[in-house]
Amino acid sequence: MSSYKRSSQGEAFLVAFTDAVRDTEGIPAVDTHWTFHLTEQRGVVCFHGDAYYTPAGATGALKMATIEGTYPNAVAGSLEAFLYSLAFKLGGMASSWYTQERAARRI
Repeated sequence: MSSYKRSSQGEAFLVAFTDAVRDTEGIPAVDTHWTFHLTEQRGVVCFHGDAYYTPAGATGALKMATIEGTYPNAVAGSLEAFLYSLAFKLGGMASSWYTQERAARRI
């Protein structure tokens, strides 16, 4: 595989990552926050994703879901694919939370 194809694949995963984040933020009144920090182990980075729901008229947000992962690890291929996986999983958790809260008429 040429480096061009790897680059194109990496770009595709970054597009998929941003699409997954936008899908999550497409849930009414939902926002996501992404952060990262260096770990004590050289070359290893820890990524955090949080989804928040802000009720109408509220001054604070409720945390719906959170996800954390370190890269590199034993299962992730590329960094781009790893980030997409985190965003996709966070979106699933946020969607599930929203559906359950709506069904219970708490939001």
